[in-house]
Amino acid sequence: MYLSIIDKFILVIKYFFSSFLGIEMFIVSLLIFLFLLFNLKYKNSIVKIGISILLVVIMLFISGGFHTYVKDSINSFIKLIMNYYYFPSLALYYIIALISIIILIYTIINDNSGRLPARRA
Repeated sequence: MYLSIIDKFILVIKYFFSSFLGIEMFIVSLLIFLFLLFNLKYKNSIVKIGISILLVVIMLFISGGFHTYVKDSINSFIKLIMNYYYFPSLALYYIIALISIIILIYTIINDNSGRLPARRA
């Protein structure tokens, strides 16, 4: 099926606005974009607080609408974290050992580690 660029664009717009979620995502993106434009113009903390509140409200609405999926996602995320802390892999032990060795070498090479700077009169 051959479509011109304009037909492809119209098809994408039609599919995008065919569901409620597409319209909702468009409105949310537009609101965040407008908040960011106001922030560039006025540069005050009200805009930053407004964006934060808007994002929290959006997440609450999404969490309320898809509460079973959110509950399952949080449950699997917590299981993943628990498996990593209680049953870590060898790769995690290697990364911890590597970071410890780098910090140890930096501490040994650094001249004034642990010493207070001399007072000048």
